[in-house]
Amino acid sequence: MALKLLVTAQAKRDTGRILGYIARENPEAAANLSNAIELGVLRLLEYPLSAPVVPNQANPDIRQLIIPPCRIFYRVTAQSLYIVGVMRCEQNIEDGQFQGL
Repeated sequence: MALKLLVTAQAKRDTGRILGYIARENPEAAANLSNAIELGVLRLLEYPLSAPVVPNQANPDIRQLIIPPCRIFYRVTAQSLYIVGVMRCEQNIEDGQFQGL
């Protein structure tokens, strides 16, 4: 059975913000990053445990897929792959950012 993809509204906003920022200077780079993110998430649907767990987090189920310059945070349930956040690689994760997700 295939996993269902779920994305939080915050993750959608963050992705749009990052892609929009890049597109202002380089629309082609933004399109390439968008495609790379899409391919990475599709790969996760096939191999959901392939990306590492985020170290030092209150929620040990959160994993991260790194597609420079982005980090895509997600968790896996029996039926779903749930994208919970997206940020630039150089940003720090706040304490408890993924707690309760």
